[in-house]
Amino acid sequence: MLDADPGNFSSTRPSPDSEITPPYTCYRSMSIDYTFMPDGLFFLRKALDHINKENDNTIGWISYDNGVIDWPEAPDLNREAVDSVTEEMITRQMHEEVIKHNQTLYVPKRRSQYPKTDELIIALWEKVMEDNSVAADKLEAIRLAIKEKYPKPE
Repeated sequence: MLDADPGNFSSTRPSPDSEITPPYTCYRSMSIDYTFMPDGLFFLRKALDHINKENDNTIGWISYDNGVIDWPEAPDLNREAVDSVTEEMITRQMHEEVIKHNQTLYVPKRRSQYPKTDELIIALWEKVMEDNSVAADKLEAIRLAIKEKYPKPE
């Protein structure tokens, strides 16, 4: 499960000038089953954001917790791009978003367990200036154990 709260995720809308609020005229609507993956709604919205950015933010969308996606009518709506969006495209992008997310999970886990900067500076000073590598060797062993515990995904 995600550490972040996917709750009130803001969807991208066609433009600030459009001020689209329900009820609005819907150009296209689609329903996506996002329940096949944990935190699916979060990744559905991330996928839609990505697809919108790939199209120069011209396919603004509104999504709902039930998986319905609406593309409201708007002067700057790129209808050709909206028409090219498929369920397969969205699902594929959802999987890409999961992969991107998972590739960064190790960073905060490592960071929280690495030795503090002060410890590193003192160990470095002792090794370089005093020719005493005991503290540096100990910290290096800790660092390697943390890297092994939380490996970088390939």
